[in-house]
Amino acid sequence: MNKIEEFERVTTLSSSNQVKLINWFNRQDFVMKLEVFNEQKSQYFILKNQDHDFREILSIASFYIAINKLHKQVKMGSNKNKTMKLNKLIQSNFKPRKRKVKREKLLNIWSKIQSLKADGFSFREISVYLKSKHRLIVSHTYIRTVWMDLENA
Repeated sequence: MNKIEEFERVTTLSSSNQVKLINWFNRQDFVMKLEVFNEQKSQYFILKNQDHDFREILSIASFYIAINKLHKQVKMGSNKNKTMKLNKLIQSNFKPRKRKVKREKLLNIWSKIQSLKADGFSFREISVYLKSKHRLIVSHTYIRTVWMDLENA
């Protein structure tokens, strides 16, 4: 087995991935490069303790493995949280909205809103009516949104 094949077997990196990792390494700041070299030291000793006959490529193989490891860590840190479901993320990050309370109140008097709309009232006029007769302050745009949800569904 030649040195290139042995290198690819040890690192499990193709030549195109090697180029991508080197380019990623070149774009990093000084602190990240230091982290790569610290990781390279530990990878070197891990590979050295394995009884293989690749002493000639030990340094460069440990270097590529260190770059790959840190690249994956940075990539995982920048990805979205895929372990938590969307509903749990929404519940943990957002408070319950007041719109649901207003929506419930609108649904309680929905027949009145339908009759007003049938009589030719605009959503703005319905909003004024609800404020004066039912003490319900709701914007005309929200009434229209609920109307579109219920009537056009």
